[in-house]
Amino acid sequence: MGFRIEDGKGTGKFAAVSTRNRLNVAAVTTPIVSDASFDGDAYSLVGSHTLQASATDENVFFLKNDNADKLVYLQSLRFAAQTAGVIGKSVFGATYTSGGSAKTSVQLNRSSAKNSGVTAYDNSTNNLVLDVTQSVEFARFRVGTTMTFFVQSDGAIILGPGDTWAIRAQGTAGDIIDVSTFFFEFDSLVR
Repeated sequence: MGFRIEDGKGTGKFAAVSTRNRLNVAAVTTPIVSDASFDGDAYSLVGSHTLQASATDENVFFLKNDNADKLVYLQSLRFAAQTAGVIGKSVFGATYTSGGSAKTSVQLNRSSAKNSGVTAYDNSTNNLVLDVTQSVEFARFRVGTTMTFFVQSDGAIILGPGDTWAIRAQGTAGDIIDVSTFFFEFDSLVR
């Protein structure tokens, strides 16, 4: 007689083994962002900027992870412009210098009062200064005829404590750029 695994709920049922000698199991998979939202750690931010010059990189949006013990997972980015052809650039490592308009993240779990651990600025005041000399551009995109660019990163873009992320844009003077992002905070992904 071999070893048997019995249901822990007292039903008297035993675990089954497949013909390949594998234990038959069933599981429910929940996306990590759902757990984060349930815990009150999912947020959104929006920002805007009116381009001041043509064909010049301008700062649009800045985000810094101020958490000491949590990672920030960027879930998605929406970048919109009034005209096609505007170029957006996503960079790591920019340093906030001055200006901009402080943005408050919106809690996506409406039953939670938790605040995010990020600092964010947009350039709606046209004076956001970032030092990008040490930054690394990791994505570049051009707005097409729909005038919206959407990235679903599913949390693949991760900011550790102190890490920064910024959006810069280049286009025609007077064009209004709108940015929105969804992100969640989590201790770490269990492996």
